[in-house]
Amino acid sequence: MKFGGIDYDADELNELHRKYKIGDKIIDSDIYISKIISPVICYSHVDLSGGKFSFNQELFGKDSHNYFEKIKALCDNSIDGLLNEDNNGVWHLHPTRGKNILNELKRHFNKKNIDNLPEIYHFALYTDKDIADKSTGKRSPRIHFIVGSHGMLYPLFYDPYHEINP
Repeated sequence: MKFGGIDYDADELNELHRKYKIGDKIIDSDIYISKIISPVICYSHVDLSGGKFSFNQELFGKDSHNYFEKIKALCDNSIDGLLNEDNNGVWHLHPTRGKNILNELKRHFNKKNIDNLPEIYHFALYTDKDIADKSTGKRSPRIHFIVGSHGMLYPLFYDPYHEINP
């Protein structure tokens, strides 16, 4: 099959569209590519469990419009493009690090250990002027996602109170 003047066979196309599996090693050059091109969103790893950071909770319904606005803007740009343009910090687009995300990944993927921890980023749907706090109902929702190969991004968690990576 020819796309953009390049002839791909079925195996090459399958490799380009290969779904990320937890523990897969993604080489640095693939992450670099995924950060500079307009992404493709793949929902195969989204948390719909109904748990603490699941998209399947009532609060997400209130934030879904903001979510789709941000996803559209992300797909119209790139991670690096948004990082370079985010002068006023609206996106809060950052790598997600620490034991909270590791614990959530283990829970979500039902793993005791995760070799080759994936590159995970998060962005803000919005940020409350006060500090996010469940007890007061103040929210500053964050969306956490895996940066996969060949421009694939995998939304994982909806974090309404900014707890995974505070």
